[in-house]
Amino acid sequence: FFNAIQALQHQKVTRCVDDLLAAVKDAFVDLDWKVLDKTFITLQKVMEEAFKFGGDNVYRLPHLKKDQAFKEARQVLRPNCDEDVCSALDAMDRRFEYEERVDALVDSLSNTLSVENSNIDEICGLVDAVNI
Repeated sequence: FFNAIQALQHQKVTRCVDDLLAAVKDAFVDLDWKVLDKTFITLQKVMEEAFKFGGDNVYRLPHLKKDQAFKEARQVLRPNCDEDVCSALDAMDRRFEYEERVDALVDSLSNTLSVENSNIDEICGLVDAVNI
């Protein structure tokens, strides 16, 4: 995407920063919308593959045949995500929510309670309120 804009921008002669900004803006406007669509479809699949490999970049990106799909007008702008990746992302999201609740509990206990002279029922009530 950025290479495509830069290629269009380099076709214009610029003499100052304002000319350069105008050339980049014009290049963005002139860029075919299909280039941007294909870029984001590729980005989604790259992220999906990287997630499957634990963040590593040793994967082979599957050929998506985007040009053929656009010609046949069957390209979906939101391609399906692998079911295992979706499940892993949901689990990771639940884990982040859990950690936020634990952090809230720790903050609550460290800021408002002193263990000595505290009522254990009050502490249990706070734990229940956090809903871990």
